[in-house]
Parts: sequence; C-alpha cells; structure tokens
Amino acid sequence: NGGLAWQNLLKWFPDRAKVRIPTSEVEANGASQLRVLGRLGFFENDEVIERMIRVKLNELGTEVDPSRLSEYKRVVIVSSVAGGTGAGMLIDIAYVARRQLRRPRIYAYLLLPEVFQDVDSGGRIYQNAYACLRELAYLKDQQIPFDAEYERIPPIHVPVLGEEPFARIFLCSGDGFAGADAIKIATHQIAESILGQLQRTIQE
Repeated sequence: NGGLAWQNLLKWFPDRAKVRIPTSEVEANGASQLRVLGRLGFFENDEVIERMIRVKLNELGTEVDPSRLSEYKRVVIVSSVAGGTGAGMLIDIAYVARRQLRRPRIYAYLLLPEVFQDVDSGGRIYQNAYACLRELAYLKDQQIPFDAEYERIPPIHVPVLGEEPFARIFLCSGDGFAGADAIKIATHQIAESILGQLQRTIQE
C-alpha cells in the first residue's frame, strides 16, 4: 500500500528536476510558502489529522450549551491562502472533515495575501492565493473532480458536479492596516464572525 500511495502522490507532486525546493529554507520555515509541501504534510499525517477531527467532533456533544449556541455541528477552518501549509492542505482537510458522522457543514475563513504583504519573506503570497482561490472557485462550481489517494485513510473521489468542499467561504483582509497590525485585526474579525455564526439567533 505504501508503494501505491507513493505512486499516487507522484501524480501531483512536482518533478524535483523542474521545481526547486530549497531544503534549508523549508527546514527553517515549515512549508516555506510551497503549497505542494503543505499538502505533502497532510499526506504524511493523514491518519492523525482525520482522527483528531473525529475526536473533536465527538466531544462537541458535551461542550455545547444549547441555550446559547447552535447544536448543529460545523467545522470552521481558519487559514491563509497565501502560504504553503494552509493553502496546500485546505481542500483535503475540508473533504475529510465533511465525510465524518452526520456530515458537518464546513466553513472556511481565509486570510488574503494583502494581510501578509508587509511581512512577506518568500515572495509567493499572491501566486499561492491565486492558485488556491481558483481551485476553490472551480470546486464550488463543481467544474472539476477531486481525487485523492492516501496511505492510511480511505480515499476521496468527488466527480464533476459532485459536492463542493465548503458550505461557505469568507475572505478576510487587513482593512488597510499593515504588518502585524493587519494580521491582528484580521484574526480578531474572524473570531467575532465565527462567534456570531454560531449564535442561535442567526442560525439558518
């Protein structure tokens, strides 16, 4: 199975002879704004990630106060579309979360590249954002299939005109702020929005 999983991985992982992956930079900065490395990280930890999603969903039954919050289960993914880690594994995580018991609705709050433009060190934030948002647009309109063969967890096969990964996507900018202030403002707005979405008074 390991050999087959590796063969499937090589179908989307770029040829090292054509794409330069700076090893020293990756060791110091994680995925280093390389989306393929972010997705590789998911494939390397697929079983752990799905298990933790399942555990946390099961725990919700005892943690939710039904008088204040909705009892409907949702998975909220907060990520940037500008880097390598989040933008690389975002879609895989959404589909894996969506197939759990009771099929929770998946929401995404995505930080846009301008939030990070004053602290950008890799020079790939706009390219990553374009690629990620374009993939999400195609999947939302169900124009392309999504197929993923993992090593330790069941595969995902979503045909054209199949299900989209997210129930809703919210795009978040820094509202004109710069540097660390932009990141702080954007994440604060995301936290307030998530709480608002969960309140029973605005539950769909």
